[in-house]
Amino acid sequence: MDQQIALGSAVVGSDGRPVGKVTRVVLSPDDRELLEIIVRAGHLLHADRIVEMFQIERVEDGVVHLALRADEVSRLPRLIYHEYVVPAPRESRTGPYPISGSVAGGLTTPGVWGSNYSGEGFHTVNRSFFESAPIDSAAVELRSNLPADSVALGRGADILDRDGHAVGVLHEVVYDEHGDIVRIIAVAGIFRHDRIEIPVDAIEAITDGRITLRVAAAEFDLAPV
Repeated sequence: MDQQIALGSAVVGSDGRPVGKVTRVVLSPDDRELLEIIVRAGHLLHADRIVEMFQIERVEDGVVHLALRADEVSRLPRLIYHEYVVPAPRESRTGPYPISGSVAGGLTTPGVWGSNYSGEGFHTVNRSFFESAPIDSAAVELRSNLPADSVALGRGADILDRDGHAVGVLHEVVYDEHGDIVRIIAVAGIFRHDRIEIPVDAIEAITDGRITLRVAAAEFDLAPV
């Protein structure tokens, strides 16, 4: 029997206590499989927790019921999903860039540039106020604890046809007992009242923040369901 998870659905533990709401779904863009859901848990911390599919017992009347107690959710992994800069050794050097009137008694300090703040451009590294002058742009990397080659989509993820025309935004994901996506539900219109059912075969690509269809909107039945 197919199940569907809507973004914003309430999540409760096996003890019936509320846990939070679904903020994102994590999909495999190649296999079109639903891998995990992201639940924002807690009234104070608002921490995003990763819930794997085997930890979902059932979805009933739009509510996601977990196979673990509400207090166990706080021990699930926090979502780590951010970009940061990692400079290669060759991307910085000491060069002839003196700074007049440095903090060292008004003397110049060759080979460094001033930073707006300590650690500028570096994640979890305490740098001094002065940093070596970069000669190339530092590489930006994505450090995440989501499955490799997965995509996290939240409420408002755009759905476009093959010509780039807007169809709607992602609202629900319908999947079978194996976790394979069967179809997605988009909502459209000024008040998001029009529900559009899109079979998985009509999906061309899934990327961060966007689903692209393989058909034009004029060719696809966009009548509300």
